[in-house]
Amino acid sequence: MRDKNIIALLVILSIVVKLVFLFGSGVYMKPGLFEYESIVNNMLNGGGFYYRHFHTNYYGLEAPGYILLCFTIYKLFGHNPLYVVFIQIVVTSLISAPIFLIARSIFDRKAAIIAAALAALYPPFIVYSTSKLHAMNVYSFLFILLTWSLIRLKERPDLRNAAFVGIAAGLAINFRFTTLPFLVLGLAWFCIVSHEALRKWLSLTFAILAISGAILSPWIVRNWIVFGKPVLLQTNKWEALWCGNAPGTTGSLYIEDNVTTVDKMASELPEEFYKMNELEQGEYLKKLTVGYFKDDPMGFIKRIIKKMGYFWYFSPHQGGLYPKRWMGLYKIYYLAILLPALLSIFYRLFVSKKGEKPAIVLICLFFAALTFTHSLYFVEARHRWSVEPLLLVFTAGGILMIIDGIRALAPRSHA
Repeated sequence: MRDKNIIALLVILSIVVKLVFLFGSGVYMKPGLFEYESIVNNMLNGGGFYYRHFHTNYYGLEAPGYILLCFTIYKLFGHNPLYVVFIQIVVTSLISAPIFLIARSIFDRKAAIIAAALAALYPPFIVYSTSKLHAMNVYSFLFILLTWSLIRLKERPDLRNAAFVGIAAGLAINFRFTTLPFLVLGLAWFCIVSHEALRKWLSLTFAILAISGAILSPWIVRNWIVFGKPVLLQTNKWEALWCGNAPGTTGSLYIEDNVTTVDKMASELPEEFYKMNELEQGEYLKKLTVGYFKDDPMGFIKRIIKKMGYFWYFSPHQGGLYPKRWMGLYKIYYLAILLPALLSIFYRLFVSKKGEKPAIVLICLFFAALTFTHSLYFVEARHRWSVEPLLLVFTAGGILMIIDGIRALAPRSHA
């Protein structure tokens, strides 16, 4: 069977499985809604792009991509969250395509089929895409698409592939601003591994930045108009830094089961804080967080290191919103995909001469960028889920290694 047909079948399989879960579990009756929905409602009611938070209007709380997507869907088809759920199901199912291409580039066709199948049946997306209206269901696909586009650019460093990287990067940043650190590392990686003349590298890099910048420019201009000064990304970065690094917090969004760190700590903020605008509140929380570091720098650093462990394992109170049995099953599943992946990464990087090592390094750089970025702020399971399908690429390689190892030992056992 041709690769295109295999990918199409896996995408269809993923869609069918998610639709069965959507209607079989009953989650379609009340999908989880977040601040995105509140902002979209304000836009639909003519109030504009804002969210009421800390007793004031926040005009730059969230990245615009997902909110504009939901707004467009509601405008075209009517205000029903299920329409967004259907889009999320399709987008998360399409992840199998770039996963297949990445795995085939690094390993071989067998690994590509296994990795794409694992991505098609990836449990967190079966649950999350059907039960939560959340940007992660879209930006995960864009993360993986950006990764593939960089690998493709390394293989064929031309303007067409550079344009594709720029488009993927621009869209990904519009949905998730944490894409930026990876884009910087990705361009540095391309400079090192491409072996192109400096002039060509600069021209391709300029094309990537120009295209992604053009995609971002409407939001940057809008923020300048709204705030009267450049506000490149979001206005809640200091809040995220504060809630993830305050002494006594878990480093996660939740400080207790079903109680967020922000909700718990908001009561400790002075009355004057709630009279400030969003930029002033951000500066206030920035000073608080800097104070935490000055008072106990080692404790601050230890919290960051602890959160790095949470990113790749489990944070306190993780899974509190789901049945305990689900969380237990997911832990077993996660360890089952993690261990072969680690084996595969180590073997391909340090032992074997086979495989596309630059591509492996690129994915590891992506893992490192997101790990550090979220560990600097706060860590949730969904942060890892957004890139975990890339881990499945190495899980597939590890599974084939184990199978080959068993086959190699089999004749000896019969001797």
